Amino acid sequence: MSETQKLNVVIVGVDGTPRQETWTSTTSRDTLAWLQDTVGGLVEVVALTDTIDMWLNDEGIYQCEPNPAATLLAADLSGHGVHQMFYGPAVFTGGCDEDGTTLGLSAPAAAAVFSGPAKGLNGRR
Repeated sequence: MSETQKLNVVIVGVDGTPRQETWTSTTSRDTLAWLQDTVGGLVEVVALTDTIDMWLNDEGIYQCEPNPAATLLAADLSGHGVHQMFYGPAVFTGGCDEDGTTLGLSAPAAAAVFSGPAKGLNGRR
């Protein structure tokens, strides 16, 4: 990534409240820094679909509260369920390109995250 890229992301906190943000990155390092700052440490990615990835704190199970909303979203969006609870804030991005560069969410992908089953957890959508 050598030019400025805007990444549309959705962040789902442990309280289940989603928020959409647009990050500006000029290098892959910028994107990594945004991700690490948001999840509070090293990151782990879960590829949910070809166009939606979920990023979490790599040591979230030890350092963060459970995130039932992100867990339900992961199960719903992946189409095959999940077999574990996810912890800490979750950042949803748009997958990656052929070079492995993280992409922003498309409008339909962001809508899928916002309309997932987690919306009923806190009633604040």
